Amino acid sequence: MNSIQWVEPRPLRQRTVALPFPLDALPTVLRDMAGAISVTTSTDVGMAGTAMLSAVGYCFSGMYRLAGKTDHTEPPILYSIIIAQPSERKSPVMHFIKEPFDTFESKYNKDHREEMYKAQQDIKALEARVKAMEKEDEPDTAAIAKLRVQADNIRNTSPIHIAVDDITPESLVIELSENDSLLMISDEAGMLSNFNGKYNGGVPNLDLFLKAWNGEKYICNRVIRGRSEIPRPYLSVAIAGQPYIWDNMMNDTAFRSSGMLARFIHCFAESDVGHRRYDTAAIPKEVKEKYHSLIHQFLKGKKDWSGEETILNLSRKASDEYISYCNNYIEQEIKQSMCCCQDWGGKFHGLILRIACILHCVDCCSRGVESSEESVAHESI
Repeated sequence: MNSIQWVEPRPLRQRTVALPFPLDALPTVLRDMAGAISVTTSTDVGMAGTAMLSAVGYCFSGMYRLAGKTDHTEPPILYSIIIAQPSERKSPVMHFIKEPFDTFESKYNKDHREEMYKAQQDIKALEARVKAMEKEDEPDTAAIAKLRVQADNIRNTSPIHIAVDDITPESLVIELSENDSLLMISDEAGMLSNFNGKYNGGVPNLDLFLKAWNGEKYICNRVIRGRSEIPRPYLSVAIAGQPYIWDNMMNDTAFRSSGMLARFIHCFAESDVGHRRYDTAAIPKEVKEKYHSLIHQFLKGKKDWSGEETILNLSRKASDEYISYCNNYIEQEIKQSMCCCQDWGGKFHGLILRIACILHCVDCCSRGVESSEESVAHESI
């Protein structure tokens, strides 16, 4: 009798060799900071690099979009998630990246308190005039309407919010209504369960999360809160979590079928636990100061921006390479290497434009050049 020869079992979670994060592709200041974070925390540089791209992209949201062709543009918005085991020092990595955003927010709100109080008083004064005019025997409706418009046009009445952490869908509506764009940055990716019905009887509430990925107009009608309309919401996301969170997301019908997961770029961090040292080199003062200064420069430019979104264009060489890559690689691989994640593969070409847009804006602003004055070069692609 012939004996049965069993083949080697295949693990359920296939282990693949991850490509190293392309640190050299980052502009100098970001490259130095991401590398320094990796050294001091003894973590995969991809953790800092991935989260940093999302965070920096926020600085240009609502300002620029990159065109692949005339009727296809992408904003500098990234939804990124870092997957790493417990004790992988996700918290300090995210802290170092987030810190200049927090310091800018605090300083801006402190420096503009008087302006905010004055704006609030101006609105109250206009509202008082409207009430007084409405009590007249023959109210001047045209004048009342004009005063209401003046009140609606007053800006900078409340402290700005840049970075948010644990937030509910309802709070996200309010925050984006007041700030137009936000940076969701957290070392606890479990907060995504807030959008999958955790506080809503199990009913997912992903609409704004999905629309804010591309700045699509959001309209919500609620009996209690009334009508909420956000013309152009943008949300940049940089979150980190443990593998079980990723598994839960993959197995969640709402996240998968809605296209939520397809919007995320992923960093599966390589672990060095067991071989790390505590006495690593701290982030050099000069590296940290340059990073903070650059982020503050970007954020100031964002606050001072008053125009519509500017459409950036690829250089001729970059356009030719991009079109060739889309036609000759991406489209074929969607049916092959991306066959198990076709939803993500379908957005891959747009992801390339988003990252190129971020790199181009950082490069131009770092050199003091208006981003629209130069075409996006093939190096960014």
